[in-house]
Amino acid sequence: MNKNNVYLFICLFVLTTSIFFPPLKLGSYTLYLTTIFSLFVLLFPFLYGLKVNKFFFITLLIGGGVLFSSAFSFSFGLTSYNISNFVEAIKYLQFLPYLMLLSLIDRTDVEVFNKLMRVVIFLFVVVFVIQFFNFLNLKEFFLKIYLNNDSSHFEKAFSGWRLTLTGSDPNIGAGIAVFLIIYCLDKFLSTDRKLYLLILGILFVAILSTQSRTALLASIISMLIILMVSKIKFLNKIITCFIFYLLFFGSLYFVDIDYIIAGYELSLTGDNESANVRVDNLNQGLLLFYDSPYFGYGPAKNEFNSIIDSEYVLIIQRYGLLGVFLFFYFILSLLYYGYKAKNYSSGRVLLSYTIFTLIFMITNNAYSGYQLMSISIFLILWVYSDLRKNFILRVGV
Repeated sequence: MNKNNVYLFICLFVLTTSIFFPPLKLGSYTLYLTTIFSLFVLLFPFLYGLKVNKFFFITLLIGGGVLFSSAFSFSFGLTSYNISNFVEAIKYLQFLPYLMLLSLIDRTDVEVFNKLMRVVIFLFVVVFVIQFFNFLNLKEFFLKIYLNNDSSHFEKAFSGWRLTLTGSDPNIGAGIAVFLIIYCLDKFLSTDRKLYLLILGILFVAILSTQSRTALLASIISMLIILMVSKIKFLNKIITCFIFYLLFFGSLYFVDIDYIIAGYELSLTGDNESANVRVDNLNQGLLLFYDSPYFGYGPAKNEFNSIIDSEYVLIIQRYGLLGVFLFFYFILSLLYYGYKAKNYSSGRVLLSYTIFTLIFMITNNAYSGYQLMSISIFLILWVYSDLRKNFILRVGV
């Protein structure tokens, strides 16, 4: 790789570390390398020139919205002062330097993105294999570096019931695995390389090992989206669906999914405790929304539980109609951007992954955490690279 490609690879690697590298524990804060090196990445826009697209401004507005909602709720006595309410904005503002890399991307090869994806997949699979097979008795060590010391998921993961993979909890780990599955499926369909089929099987087992019901359902839908937008023959799509069927039931040989089945059955009878808790959160979120509908309560970490297991509830409770508008516009822009680039792998993956998040957000967070948001930013940059390449080929620049 030439110098510019190396620089971009380093920046993208730092961006994606939050989805496969464990966070650093600094006092009461948990920091990912993506956040720590964000200011370092800011160096490259100054070297290559400042160039941004609309996602820079949308992300800036979301971060500003968090600050405004926090200040509003404190100013009007809805919440007490807590610096963590304002620090929440970093979850979005940290990505601004990465979204300023467009001038560097203009000088690089689009294959940098695929090369990085191969590295990410390899590292993710290594962590999964170590956790799944307790390779060299390293399972406990890996769980401890990926989870907080007081995490409620540690015992379940250590006993082999719900692995967390590289996520901060099993659902986030499953979300990362789904992103990698979408990518591998698209590469398999476009290149017919059997290695991607093997990796798909491994990642299927990884998702099942997390016992994440929403991620499993949403992953199937997102993979069907990939099939629909792919330009392969209809017969090949049918064959691929049959391969999915074999992969899924083949994965059951390695993983016990009684927890998943029991969860669906209990949901039908109204006895699913996890679902009931989310319904209670929804009711509380709606009450708080009615009380402060325009700007919400902000994170309000002194007053309310910081864990809200539905991003839709989180948005309306914390940021009101302001948040609904900003996040809706961001997600709608992702869908449009992905559809616009559907002739490229990056566009198909962005479109499918964004549809996955819309389902995933019912019971989990996709954009309000430090990990999964990195995936969307990475895909935004990748789509830009592909569209820029297409523009150059069309106009002969």
